[in-house]
Amino acid sequence: MNKFKLPIFFLLFLFTTSCVSNNAKTATSSQNDVMIHQLRVELEEMKHHIHTTVMQMSILTNKMVNSEDTIFELKQRDLILQKQLLDKQQEKLSKLEKKVDAYSLKEEERDLALNKMEEELKVQSKASHQNKKKIHELEKNALSLAPMDEKES
Repeated sequence: MNKFKLPIFFLLFLFTTSCVSNNAKTATSSQNDVMIHQLRVELEEMKHHIHTTVMQMSILTNKMVNSEDTIFELKQRDLILQKQLLDKQQEKLSKLEKKVDAYSLKEEERDLALNKMEEELKVQSKASHQNKKKIHELEKNALSLAPMDEKES
């Protein structure tokens, strides 16, 4: 902000000195006093405007800093909330994965049990078929023997 004050004062000084030197040659002493007084009043007004502008710039700068701090805090809060939400979702996902793994393991156990039952059923079916064959042969033999017994009686 001091960077702005020095060039402005320098320009004001040049302006006032040039005005005073030009007007001093042509004006009388009383006119010079009036002009000097007017220049001083204008200079004071310019100083006041510069001071007001500097204060306004300071206020705006403070507001910007406060806004940036507020935005940063809000972003930090949002980041924390997003991380918490992500952690909760990952925890839920982990639980679901464990459940899926447990169900998959149970399904594999059921598949093994079903396969074992199918094999046993095939063995039982084959044994049953063989037993039917033997029963059929025995019935045939019994039938073939039965007529001989009837003939003998």
